Amino acid sequence: MRYCIDSGDFSKSLHPGLSAWNGIMAAQIIRKGAVGPKGLLEYKSGFCEAYSDEPNLKALTENLGTFYETMTDSLKAFPTILISHTPIQGTIKLMKTGNLCLEDVESIRLRVTPTAPGQG
Repeated sequence: MRYCIDSGDFSKSLHPGLSAWNGIMAAQIIRKGAVGPKGLLEYKSGFCEAYSDEPNLKALTENLGTFYETMTDSLKAFPTILISHTPIQGTIKLMKTGNLCLEDVESIRLRVTPTAPGQG
């Protein structure tokens, strides 16, 4: 269900900020000596078993400390669903190159196929 997206919800903007805050807090308390429960991932009803019938626990530590998935990721150009980036970029280009002002825009029509990413 995409109710928060369809109806608008400011709390959606909090999700990445709170995740970052939690990561920083965890790093700070770990630096002070805090530890978590051992075996949480591989326990018979733990995280890995919950997400896979045949978890590959070795994959969890392969290249640990030498490869970071975040280095292959990218930042979103705009804080919106990815499918809206092209129309946003087109509008910005029109505004810069054609002296388009907000007052000049009466309406905007977008045609999106049902199979476009972010739909549903």
